[in-house]
Amino acid sequence: MKTMTFDSLLEEIETLPSERQETLVGILQHRLQERRRQEIARHAKESRELFYAGRLPRGTVDDLIRDLSKDDEL
Repeated sequence: MKTMTFDSLLEEIETLPSERQETLVGILQHRLQERRRQEIARHAKESRELFYAGRLPRGTVDDLIRDLSKDDEL
């Protein structure tokens, strides 16, 4: 398989007709959305596992705001 640089790939895409470029954009957007969904699902699963294992910090909204304020002071 031929290895392309990012710039050469963009140049190659520029040679495509507009409708093919639009199709490519749609495909890339769909793939990025799907990847993001998978990432969110993975984070949710990890958070649930931490919660049920008792390793997820707990507190009130006030506790969270206080902790975030401490981070701003650093």
